[in-house]
This record gives sequence, structure tokens and C-alpha cells, in this order.
Amino acid sequence: MLILGDEDFLNSLIYTFYYSFFTITLEVGLGLIIAFALYQKLKGKQFFQMILLFPYITPAVMGAAVFFIIFGKAENSLLNEFIGLFGYDPQLWLFDKRPITEVLFGVKINGFLAGPSLALTSAIIYGIWSYTGYYAIILLAGLSIIPTELYDAAKSEGASRWQIFIKITIPLLTPIIFFLLLTGFINTFQAFNHIFIMKTSSAGSTMNVVTIEIFDHFWDRVKFGYAAAEAVVLFILLNVLAISQYVLFRKRLNYE
Repeated sequence: MLILGDEDFLNSLIYTFYYSFFTITLEVGLGLIIAFALYQKLKGKQFFQMILLFPYITPAVMGAAVFFIIFGKAENSLLNEFIGLFGYDPQLWLFDKRPITEVLFGVKINGFLAGPSLALTSAIIYGIWSYTGYYAIILLAGLSIIPTELYDAAKSEGASRWQIFIKITIPLLTPIIFFLLLTGFINTFQAFNHIFIMKTSSAGSTMNVVTIEIFDHFWDRVKFGYAAAEAVVLFILLNVLAISQYVLFRKRLNYE
């Protein structure tokens, strides 16, 4: 892609990696924390489980439209009003193409290490909001089938909560975590609806993930074949990622 000059498609793969990596890691991490909290004896647990699923069942277009308003560039937008309570200056959010490292630390970094733009970060936050509750419910189901005898035996041996979590809970949840990581990477590499709705011209191409890039070529009504070739590349890439994840995690999976 570099030799032939198609930097747009290469950059779209990089932006897709940003979106996928940060979304999946935070969704699984936060989902595990929420699931572990709900696993404890908590009044109204069913109510909280229902609330967690609301973002997941919300139509992507409607949710993205609401987030577009929340992440508006006006000084009186909801998010700017909120961060103003803590003394932070208003941000452009979806209209800002600066890398997140520059926004947070004021350091200009070129290349891959610069990270996603603030606009793409806003889309990442939507992705986390949308799927974290679903992941938490799946992980909670996994926690509920772990035999309590294992926890009782560990406590009788003097194991701390952290040791129980690392030595018992995490290993027995690895099949479910692997499933969520695998399906999550596939879904995030195909993410389109909310990014398309939240995309702004001011953000430049920094929100052009691979699905947006393919759509733009189809929309031109000239590069149908080229867009189809990009879709095939995406298909191959998803298969490579799926196989790589299996090879990486298969020795750590515990189905017993």
C-alpha cells in the first residue's frame, strides 16, 4: 500500500486498530469489574442487569445521534459543561483531529504512537458505552457457574481475594474472555453505523476506519472493484486475527 501510494487505506486499517484495541480492552476490563461487583450479594441485582443491557439494545443510529449532541463542539454542550465543573477548558470532541496524546499531554507525536484522534476517541467511548453492559452480563453468567466449593477451599487455605481472583476466577473465565475478545475484534473491525453518524468533516480522515473507506469507494460509483478488493483484504485480515488469537490463547484456555 505504501509502494502504490494508497495511504488512505493503510491509515484506515490503523484507525480501525485504534478503535478495536481500545474498545475491546476497556469493554472486557470494565465488564469484568462490573460482573464481579454484581456477583456479590447485592440488593436489586436484576434491576442493574436490566439497566446494563439498555445501551446494547439501543439502535446504533439513535444512540450515535445522541452522542453527537453530547460530544458537540459548543461551549455549552453537555460534555463541555460537565468537564467545566472540574476546571477543564471546552473541547471540540468530534470536530478535533488532533491525536489524543497531544490533547492530554500537549506532546506532538507523529506516526502510529500518536494514538487516535480526539474525534475517534469519542467514537471509541460510544463503543465502550454500547457493549460493556453486554460483556458484563456474559461474564456474570460465567462467574455464576464457577463452583463455590473452589472459593471455600481457597479461603480455608488462607487465600486473599486477589489471589482467588487471579488463580481461580480468571483461569476459569478464560474460555468466555476468549470468546468475547474474538467476537469483539470481528465486530469492531466491521463497525460502521455509529461512526458514520458521528463522523464530521472537521475531523478530516481520522475517523475513516476501514468500513468507512470501503463505503466511500462504493459511494463514488466509480471504484466498485477497488472497494470489493478492500473488502476481501478486510475478510482475510479478520481470518488472520481470529486464527492468531486462537493460537495465542489455546494453551491458556481451560474448558474443564
